[in-house]
Amino acid sequence: RMTSKDHLFIYTTNHGSPTGLCMYDDADLTPSQFDTMLDSLSYDRIIVVMEQCFSGSFIAQIYGTNRIILTACSSSEGSWSCDTEGSYDEFVYHFMSAVDFQTPDGVAVDADTNDDGKVSMVEAFNYASTHDSRAEHPYYNDDTNGVGHMAPIPNGGDGTVGSTAFL
Repeated sequence: RMTSKDHLFIYTTNHGSPTGLCMYDDADLTPSQFDTMLDSLSYDRIIVVMEQCFSGSFIAQIYGTNRIILTACSSSEGSWSCDTEGSYDEFVYHFMSAVDFQTPDGVAVDADTNDDGKVSMVEAFNYASTHDSRAEHPYYNDDTNGVGHMAPIPNGGDGTVGSTAFL
């Protein structure tokens, strides 16, 4: 049971379509349906990381106060697997490496650009975006205008909430 003091981390994976997130029953969870689910929650902060194709289409629907949204690609493109790093999604491989300070193979990663000993969602997104070598364009949103932005995200404006959010 969530309360207004809780933080929620949501990670979506697998396949996406132009109409939403592909579910196990061959139906799509649309951005509008996902937004309805999020709106029903009581929370302090929600972080949503989406790696499926067309994930950028969710930003315009699910944005909101204290919601941080990171997508592997825009609303009109596919998300790609890694080209050289193994059997992972390219964007999420670099995002998770950033927040864990190391790759899955144990190679050190330094995404802490302000040297405070923590990796914020802005720092993790910027790191993942700049290391993403595939034909996709990751997007970020944490303000209430519903418009996604590509890296680099500053610590202010779109980036204000995510610069103080950590996993």
